[in-house]
Amino acid sequence: MHLDYRQSDAAERTFPGLASEVAGNPHLLIDILDTIYDRVFIKDADGRLVFGNRAFLRTFGLTADQVVGRELREFLPASMIESCQAAEASVLRKGESTCLETNWIDPRSGQQRWSETHKAPLRDADGNVIGVVGVSRDITSHRQTEEELSRQKTLLELIVETVPDWIDVKDRERRVVLGNRAFYEQQGLDPEQTVGTDPTGDLPDETRTIAIASDTSVLETGATAIGEMTLPGPNGEDIPIEFRKLPLIVDGEITGLVAVSRDLTEWKQSEEQSKRNEALLLHASRLSSLGELSAGIAHEVNQPLFTILNYAKAIENTLNANELVDIDSIRNWVSQIRSEAERGGQITRRLKSFAKPAESNRSAVDANRLVLESMEFVKIEARDSGVTLETDLADNLPVMDLDRIQMQQVLINLIKNGIEACEASQSQEPRLLVTTQSSSDTLDVIVADNGQGLNVSDGVNILEPFQTTKHEGVGLGLAISNTIVQSHQGEITYQTNQWGGATFCVSLPVTIRSDTSQ
Repeated sequence: MHLDYRQSDAAERTFPGLASEVAGNPHLLIDILDTIYDRVFIKDADGRLVFGNRAFLRTFGLTADQVVGRELREFLPASMIESCQAAEASVLRKGESTCLETNWIDPRSGQQRWSETHKAPLRDADGNVIGVVGVSRDITSHRQTEEELSRQKTLLELIVETVPDWIDVKDRERRVVLGNRAFYEQQGLDPEQTVGTDPTGDLPDETRTIAIASDTSVLETGATAIGEMTLPGPNGEDIPIEFRKLPLIVDGEITGLVAVSRDLTEWKQSEEQSKRNEALLLHASRLSSLGELSAGIAHEVNQPLFTILNYAKAIENTLNANELVDIDSIRNWVSQIRSEAERGGQITRRLKSFAKPAESNRSAVDANRLVLESMEFVKIEARDSGVTLETDLADNLPVMDLDRIQMQQVLINLIKNGIEACEASQSQEPRLLVTTQSSSDTLDVIVADNGQGLNVSDGVNILEPFQTTKHEGVGLGLAISNTIVQSHQGEITYQTNQWGGATFCVSLPVTIRSDTSQ
């Protein structure tokens, strides 16, 4: 047997003399074959090995002497023999090349391996098929990569199918290419009828406008679109959703978009319930404050009632006497009764508005007037505690857009805390000063006392729930006040002041209203 290394004109022109050298020197060809990583072998027409290169010998742990004259089935894994013999028989019979893929368990490592083998007919000088030339490549790494990619693809599909968010992919014509289970089921869509169509055609006008505008923005600009809209549900209910749309980019081109949408129904319901709970907590806090002020309030209400009673008795005594009635005196007493009745009415109206549970209702509020009204609630308690209340109110403050009752609750809580701190310190001249001031950006209401000061441990924030410096305090008053101020986009800060007491500052962003009605 000999190999026919016939020269081609192209080879001779490209590599002058090289083809002739290889044809005349078989050892040179063997050296070349030994340098490549693929396994090369030659078999005669009877299936016996004639040659195997170094990579082939190394794979099976053999030497050249052990290979020549043997059949591959003598050392191939059993699982490969049948397919290899069938491929070689086809090459010998048809005189045509073939390719097959095989896998086996490597006996030395115990690992599964894959090979891709190309087999071609070996011809003599007359063109007769006299054997088979095989080139086998280890594709284990390639197959493992493919299997890992397939596994990851399956895992990704499983994740996409099981997530509760709606996921859908559209092409550049805004037609649905695919969607996950949640996308179809929660909207009552049929996948077979939806894929390949634009599903926005059946949406209400406002929702369709939002959907088309966001799709178009992503496809034209490549920027992510985020928003909210309402979709009709399968049972006729409205479904509030939050969507995020991103461009689908392939080879640098925007080929479509991916939309991830989330049903906000439960979140909206929780938010509404949270608002209701917060309103109830604020109302409970006001009632608690009202209870603590009840003794002083009763005394305050009793004063106009006592005055009215005295004037009424004076009128009654005058009318019962047989003396000449002094009409001017009667007129004056009636005027005093009316004045005291109006005073009592103001007190009860103030109490009613403070105790009334209500949703947040913002209106134009004069901060100075709000301070004075709040101090009216606590002046009896301050007097009984011997605390002097003082104010330093700035002129020309902006009229603020506030919830009057909620902000009144904040100020009453801060002023009451200051009074209690002064009482606890047993200061010789207890005092509490409320100051208002404003800048171009903020309006500040500052409550300062010369009480016992702030005894706060490191890392403790007394504005958080259940944090208190009082021996019998629950720690909710300041937390509720902080929540109210934050809902107005403001903040409460606190520090020890120059008197040794505490200073609390309520800073609110300036929101001027043209309507100054109270």
